[in-house]
Amino acid sequence: MKKRVAIDAGALLPTTTNAPETGIRRVTRDFLRALEQRELPFEVWLFGQKLRRPYLREMGFCFSTRQLYLPRWGAFDWWRERLPIVEWMCRYDLFHALGNYAAIRRPEKAIVTIYDAIFLASPEPTLCHAVEAARIPPLARRCRAIVTPSQASKADIVNYIGVPEERVHVIPLGVRHDLFRPVEDAALLPTVLKRRFGLSTSYFIQVSCSLGRKNSRLLLEGFSQLAEREPDVDLVFVWRNPPREMLELCEKRGLSSRVHFVQEVNDEDLRLLYCGATALVFPSSYEGFGLPVLEAMACGTPVITTRLSSLPEVGGNAALYIDSPDKEALTAAMLRLLDSESARARLRRLGMEQAARFRWDRHIDEVLSLYNECLDCSRDR
Repeated sequence: MKKRVAIDAGALLPTTTNAPETGIRRVTRDFLRALEQRELPFEVWLFGQKLRRPYLREMGFCFSTRQLYLPRWGAFDWWRERLPIVEWMCRYDLFHALGNYAAIRRPEKAIVTIYDAIFLASPEPTLCHAVEAARIPPLARRCRAIVTPSQASKADIVNYIGVPEERVHVIPLGVRHDLFRPVEDAALLPTVLKRRFGLSTSYFIQVSCSLGRKNSRLLLEGFSQLAEREPDVDLVFVWRNPPREMLELCEKRGLSSRVHFVQEVNDEDLRLLYCGATALVFPSSYEGFGLPVLEAMACGTPVITTRLSSLPEVGGNAALYIDSPDKEALTAAMLRLLDSESARARLRRLGMEQAARFRWDRHIDEVLSLYNECLDCSRDR
């Protein structure tokens, strides 16, 4: 009889109808689509918990699905940790929690993907990090193995959670090269950008924005300085529901017509925005991986980012780095790229080479190797 791996696909089941796309949801979807392409020596079942639609069975995956039709409340997690509910529903030999945490009765039969340890290393009160700090470490200490996408995240997991190094496996994420790639006809791109987004001049772009560690306000301050010298360049934030503070700051700086908040984008829109940008500016203070850096590079877009946490691992020698988030440094970096076509061309070339190293098939290879190792161990027990 084949062994069975159950994978927690709960990230694909948003808690609200209009919930924004998240990095973990995107990674979960891309992981499962890549896994579908393989002939596997074991069964794969997908598990999720949600009372109403969307249902896992309607998402088109080739895997069997099991869904617990209950609201995603903390009280139900308490029961799932104490009763073998998921174990009974899935009858698994190995469980893979793809989203930092899963409420299961037997963590010793589980692999957990933990993308970062920001909830302990640099917590932000607005992101429920206190909840994560309470529930993720106990699971991490008891589970069979941990997958994390960067050496920086591994170091934080080991240092802050106290997990032995040998149980933490660094497996970098991939980027969808079929989606994030340069446009075929660059001459048509300005027309498309103007029609879809109202953009009619060159621009810098930031995605994955926040007033916290993403330093979006700092970028706006740096752009304000740039705008005094460069009247023909704009700034685009891909930001659903930007806070009033940012809108008021734009108005105060006289930048309301030059700073654009693009609130609803699909993957193809995001690709076009990357491709049209002078550069992605990603001044984050902490990232477990920094997927937007790779997405932009895969599109042939130069990247400005920091030397903090995992970002040098992802950017390699293909990004323009600032040592730490600082508005003067951001202004100088943007000016450098505006003033030098050769610098932009060099970063475009190096960025595409760097992004090519991060592929989902490589990620799947390493995860399958870990699955087989864990399944072999379980057979021996």
